[in-house]
Amino acid sequence: MEGHDCGAAATELADYHDFERLDVDASAEEMRKAAVARPLSKLSLIVLSRGRPIELPPDAAAKVKANFSAEQERIWRTRWYKLVALVPGAEHAVATKSGHYIQPDLMIDAVRDVVEGGSPVVVTPDRP
Repeated sequence: MEGHDCGAAATELADYHDFERLDVDASAEEMRKAAVARPLSKLSLIVLSRGRPIELPPDAAAKVKANFSAEQERIWRTRWYKLVALVPGAEHAVATKSGHYIQPDLMIDAVRDVVEGGSPVVVTPDRP
């Protein structure tokens, strides 16, 4: 897949309406412009990201290139790290047992840490 345009799969997945479409290049450009126009100051931020790759349903997977999922994971990981880098003192926590939906208890813990203003203690949330 050339570039970072997740919309490139739109033609192949036109009949799969539940597929999330995102123009990553346009979104990244918006973030770059916003960061230059108004840099973020230090604030409590925890970026929670999934640790397990997204699994496409077989009918959708059959319509994209074989490396589609791996490429998307590479793109998302890059974006997560760049998001963390935008905010001084931000933390990145990987929910190692979560796919698209992060475990609710991990989100609750992260919100508590941010609201309490303390130093986030979430390192690699891996709950049984």
